[in-house]
Amino acid sequence: ASSNVGAVTDDVNVTTVNRVNSSARVSVSQSTSCAATCYFPHVSLRELDERWLPVPDVAEILGVTPRDVRNLIRSQHLVGCRIPGLEGARIPSAFLSAARPDGLVDGLRGSIIQLRDAGMTDEQVVSWLLSPHPELGGSPAAAMREGRKHAVRRAAQAEGL
Repeated sequence: ASSNVGAVTDDVNVTTVNRVNSSARVSVSQSTSCAATCYFPHVSLRELDERWLPVPDVAEILGVTPRDVRNLIRSQHLVGCRIPGLEGARIPSAFLSAARPDGLVDGLRGSIIQLRDAGMTDEQVVSWLLSPHPELGGSPAAAMREGRKHAVRRAAQAEGL
């Protein structure tokens, strides 16, 4: 059951905090370029990954063109968002994996689809995948990098996503 816990202010116009399955979830107003659901209100979306890569950098890493990267985003193989203070759309480095031939973390597409089907925006999807979750022992992105994509999907289902 959800309950309003209170208002919080961050660098991204946070409006309310809801308690969902013992994880604090923050709903952010759509007026910013960083509208997201963050699971830890004291952490901005920008702090959830070490490197936020622009599309041309992702293209270079994957050995494809920027157009191919945008197609990966459109086809839900990859997701990114705008980050305050950074120009253009950015993709978290946590979604890339040198261990796979396509360069993407295994299970990313299925998780993106599951979260979007639950009504999440791209920013909310990115935030959910990068925010630590107690049942996973870290972030869903890290769990997928470890080959635990099914555990990530179960965690999303347990939260009603």
